[in-house]
Amino acid sequence: MVSNFRKVELKLYPNQQEKEEEEEEEMELDFSKVSDMDKDLVDTWFKQLDSVQEKIMFIDLLKASRSYNLDSTPKLLGSRDYLVETLISSGVGRYLEFKSVDDIYIFDKDLKSLEKVCTCICLLMWNLNTNYKEKVPSSKEDVFTNKAVSLIEKRKLMKFLTFAMEYDTSHALLEGTQDMNYIQFLQEKFKITGKLQEAIVYAIAMVDDKASVKVGLESTHKFVQAMGRFGKGAYLCPLYGGGSEIAQAFCRVCAVYGGVYILNQPLEKYMIDSKTNEIRGIVTKEGQEYKCQKLITGIDYLNESWLSQEKEFG
Repeated sequence: MVSNFRKVELKLYPNQQEKEEEEEEEMELDFSKVSDMDKDLVDTWFKQLDSVQEKIMFIDLLKASRSYNLDSTPKLLGSRDYLVETLISSGVGRYLEFKSVDDIYIFDKDLKSLEKVCTCICLLMWNLNTNYKEKVPSSKEDVFTNKAVSLIEKRKLMKFLTFAMEYDTSHALLEGTQDMNYIQFLQEKFKITGKLQEAIVYAIAMVDDKASVKVGLESTHKFVQAMGRFGKGAYLCPLYGGGSEIAQAFCRVCAVYGGVYILNQPLEKYMIDSKTNEIRGIVTKEGQEYKCQKLITGIDYLNESWLSQEKEFG
């Protein structure tokens, strides 16, 4: 699953122009329709909001909180990822519901002075002025119907997406790109700059400005291949929950086939065969041993020396 959000911050950009300080002081804040549950959020975030306009917008969002959903750390599943095939073949997919992410937007507070770009994968764009968001062409249909992209840029984009679809590591365009990052590659090899470049890097490949050419192209290749399988877009989003919901579905199937769960048993150490260097089991803090031939675990439970030292993720 894909997650490209390392730091989450609350930023509000009101559609109305900010008024003079004298006018702001006269504006009243209406808390009458804010639920008791949301009042804790008001108390927490109000200290971080500068203007009255931002506070009013925040209250309006809370009043209509049942009408939309904003996920601060979304987990997206590529439509052709190996996990999708596993969910289908194992039958685990019967316990889950997914929604296709049809539209992708890049959001910035000032299109004239682009200080910081953040990617918004939007199932629902609520109360956002069109001046603050640009739709990313995420399908062939979008490329031809998007009015924000010029004809020349459309040709560049289609040429690049075709290249990404047929991605070949031995292609002549990749010669001498070992020391380039993905942004430099797009600019030098395809003359792609500006908003179109940002859309490809942050919203299609979902990498950052330090990503290598290899990582960027592999991510873009996966995106292009996944387009249109279960909907217009390339990604699926769990309708309820996130990665934990998928784990829970596997647990259900495991229980159906006789799987045993042992709770509240902190791990003390692993039992490793000194000759083959293969796992042989685990030992709990209570000293109880559980033998196994294979072990599936989260990365947080592994010794750092066992992990790959290559940091290729964008």
